[in-house]
Amino acid sequence: MFDIKTNERTFYLVAETEANMNRCVQSICQICGFSQTKESTDALRSLSSERYDMSGARLALTLCVTKAREGSKEDMDALERMFRYLKFESTMKSDPTAQQFLEELDNFQQIIDNWEEPVSCAFVVLMAHGEEGLLEGEDKKMVRLEDLFEVLNNKNCKALRGKPKVYIIQACRGGYLSYRHEQKGSGFIQTLTDVFINKKGSIIKLLEEITRRMADTEVIQEGKPRKVNPEFQSTLRKSLYLQ
Repeated sequence: MFDIKTNERTFYLVAETEANMNRCVQSICQICGFSQTKESTDALRSLSSERYDMSGARLALTLCVTKAREGSKEDMDALERMFRYLKFESTMKSDPTAQQFLEELDNFQQIIDNWEEPVSCAFVVLMAHGEEGLLEGEDKKMVRLEDLFEVLNNKNCKALRGKPKVYIIQACRGGYLSYRHEQKGSGFIQTLTDVFINKKGSIIKLLEEITRRMADTEVIQEGKPRKVNPEFQSTLRKSLYLQ
């Protein structure tokens, strides 16, 4: 929110992104003969430098092995609702083989680089059985997560250079297990989609909320109460706000 003060009234403006707000304020000032104060100019400049510009396209790819993973279709439905709510162009693919994990990421990279308008960010969701650093395709063969991450790095995906890339992985990691409910889906994905839709704030704050909720929730597996503790890592250089 931003305000414009005149001698008679104060006008409050709301825009989806800082870039849109800046353009709006500058246009109003030019048309109406208003002047921006140093404080307002500094505030806009500070906001623009601290947050990623999300005025461009938002693209998402979900790759999910559903076979022998009951509840995974419910997770895909929840993710589709979330991406639609957050105004992402979303692509969903079921039961990729190990090789198809790589091929679908390569296709996604080409789509991003050939998108007609600027791309603000990309989400990639990967759901499968796995081990530490590996995902298992529908064909039971393994693919390295590191190879998947490289597809959208700054070297290989020009349109995403300096842009936020978010990977969400729902998979076991050897001794670290990921639990799913056969009818309701996984606690992690269901919690994540609920928080991303119903909460506002930087993505780091949202991930902290997801971690807190998961730590407070017990999952009954094989008749025993268990807890799932998600892990997140970040190399973001600015704050990322999805709404």
